[in-house]
Amino acid sequence: PDLARRYGVEANAASIVMAGGFGAVMVAFPEWLMSLYTTDPSVISLGIVPLRVVGLFIFLYGPANVLPGVLRGAGDTRSALWIAIVALWFVRVPVAFVLTFGLGMGLLGLWLALGAGYVTRVLIATWLFVRGRWQAVEV
Repeated sequence: PDLARRYGVEANAASIVMAGGFGAVMVAFPEWLMSLYTTDPSVISLGIVPLRVVGLFIFLYGPANVLPGVLRGAGDTRSALWIAIVALWFVRVPVAFVLTFGLGMGLLGLWLALGAGYVTRVLIATWLFVRGRWQAVEV
């Protein structure tokens, strides 16, 4: 259990640093990133805001996957399942619906809902990881 905790912390930290660096590039240089894929100015223009929004949340992508992965690897598969269910069906989908249709935010609302889902996954997974009950699960 101690080794699993240590590797979980290290993998989590590495994912935050790597994704955070790329997120900074996404926020600072979205036009340049879009120009790697297209020369159409209208497409580049459409991609700027989503890239910036994703750039703000992308550092959470690692922990949102690493921490539930540690729980699954230790045999606590139910907690990992519930993290995914709550983040997707109780946060991401309803927030996407409200932002996109209720508040008329369109595509921006969908991207913000994605970020809300990642925040939820990370908060729940961090709480469960730190609580440590996963270390007592018999595999």
